[in-house]
Amino acid sequence: MLEVAGYRVELAGPGDDPEIRALLREPMGGGIRISLEREPDARLAGAMEGDRHATMVARDRTGRIAAMGSRSVRTVWLDGAPARLGYIGQLRRRPEASRAAGPLLRAGFKVLGSTRRPGELPFDLTSIAAGNVPARRLLERGVRGVPSYLPLAEVVTCLVPTGGRLRRGSGGAPVAAAAVAGAASAGTPSVRPARSLAEVAECLMRTLSREQLAPRWTEADLAPSARSRGLSLEDFLVAEGAGGEVCGCAAVWDQRAFKQSRVQRYPPALGVLRPLLNTFRTLAGEPRLPPPGAAIRMGFLSHLSAEDDDPEVFLALVKAGRQAARARGLDWLVTGFVRGHPLLEALLDATRARTYETILYALPWSPEGPLPVMEGRRLHVEVATL
Repeated sequence: MLEVAGYRVELAGPGDDPEIRALLREPMGGGIRISLEREPDARLAGAMEGDRHATMVARDRTGRIAAMGSRSVRTVWLDGAPARLGYIGQLRRRPEASRAAGPLLRAGFKVLGSTRRPGELPFDLTSIAAGNVPARRLLERGVRGVPSYLPLAEVVTCLVPTGGRLRRGSGGAPVAAAAVAGAASAGTPSVRPARSLAEVAECLMRTLSREQLAPRWTEADLAPSARSRGLSLEDFLVAEGAGGEVCGCAAVWDQRAFKQSRVQRYPPALGVLRPLLNTFRTLAGEPRLPPPGAAIRMGFLSHLSAEDDDPEVFLALVKAGRQAARARGLDWLVTGFVRGHPLLEALLDATRARTYETILYALPWSPEGPLPVMEGRRLHVEVATL
């Protein structure tokens, strides 16, 4: 526990959950004000983000929580071998704590750093919205007492509407025209429900171990548990080649039972025009804009793998995933890639996806700590667990 600038900074306890959830209900900045909530218990989402999770809180003189942050730890692939990696997220503060932003940031990192254990990588990851230029400039220049923010990659998060048709590919060929089970022909993959978690785990092990910092999913990790809350065998899809070999997989992960993105308010003009715009959006096959106070009906296209980055395999999984998500009442499927990934371009060409850019950073806990070398292996991000 640390005392700084009139605040007490320490690790949160079980009794802090109601106040933590209240702070997360505060909307983020931007034209459309959205809150990223963790109802009914923030610890449910925390357990999914990593097998170890800790939350730091800063209390004012009255004991009220004025700021928070979290650190999750999970097993990833680094140079083809398992490694333990931390992720720093959910950095929030109330407006009245802005005057103490620097001291709180330093103290918060010190408290979160105390949760590190032997055997973990000497750096964590974190991310900042690409449009948050003031914060990026400040942290990239360096803040005394805070780990250096070293940019690794730009991450493009894609919100894919589940309605409408996929566009034709850039080469003019139909995109995944026969992507659903039983429709395979020479060179065209088919997609079917997974028969076992073992075949999904084998596919993910084979493909993701070639990438840097990709989650390491075992069959036990995929089984219903706190780690894969809201996910079951029925949520997984498997792509097969013409010879019946597994060449890709994905999951439609509906996390709304414990993790919500809620529209708190629209800009005045958009709020007035929303009913009219929704009429046109319905005609165009686009999701309707939810009323203020409503959660966005979105899920994640997660555990995504396509052998050799095959766009036909990938888009077949996207098509089948959209169909499954639409049947569950989801308006959007969310997935993400580092900028430059060939499957990102395939997705943007084939869908009317909306995009949101963030910068992924490495945070070395020691100035001498080694950082990952990305040469020869591509960085992988699973946005469903961030």
